Amino acid sequence: MRRFRSLLIGVPALLLLGLAGAGSASGYELCKADETPCASANMYASGTSFSASLVSGTKTQIQTMAVSLECTGSTVAGKTTSTGGSGTTAVSAEITSLTFTGCQTTSGTKCTTSQGVNLPYPAAFTDSLTITDAAGAGGTFHCGVLVNCAYTTTNASLAGFNSVSGMPRMAAQESMSASGAFCSGGATWIAEYEFTAPTPLYVI
Repeated sequence: MRRFRSLLIGVPALLLLGLAGAGSASGYELCKADETPCASANMYASGTSFSASLVSGTKTQIQTMAVSLECTGSTVAGKTTSTGGSGTTAVSAEITSLTFTGCQTTSGTKCTTSQGVNLPYPAAFTDSLTITDAAGAGGTFHCGVLVNCAYTTTNASLAGFNSVSGMPRMAAQESMSASGAFCSGGATWIAEYEFTAPTPLYVI
């Protein structure tokens, strides 16, 4: 499996193992073929919509000292706002949707969720999908009569790996702030996503 390039910033050390150490002066592109450089005919244009969902058989987790949640469904979607390429450091993008579904506490209390608070989020493709938002990217989770928590992060880097199938994956292990009733001061968001559109997709 060919990997996204160069060193990730802000990703736990476990996710850095095996990643390449430096990017290329040619910049990054979203490509329809696993080729470097990406031919212009294979480069996805600015405005391309993309989406990703949890890898089959996995769950997303939000772990805290007070209460931990798991969700059977989660999606990330958006569109690119540049093509990347020579002289650039990233393919810029905008996240327009972040969802969490089928959520409950680890003790079994069902949750309702408010999807994607503070949308849209600025984002960029390099070796990771980096999401930044000063107000905080995340969601709110209302579980039973006691828990009503907002979990957000101002900067997340989802480590990326290209796949021979043309459906790259990205892994989240991100610190989040928590606020609300019966919520601890911090949380960790853990998930593994697979891109479902466009296909094929390679981050070159």
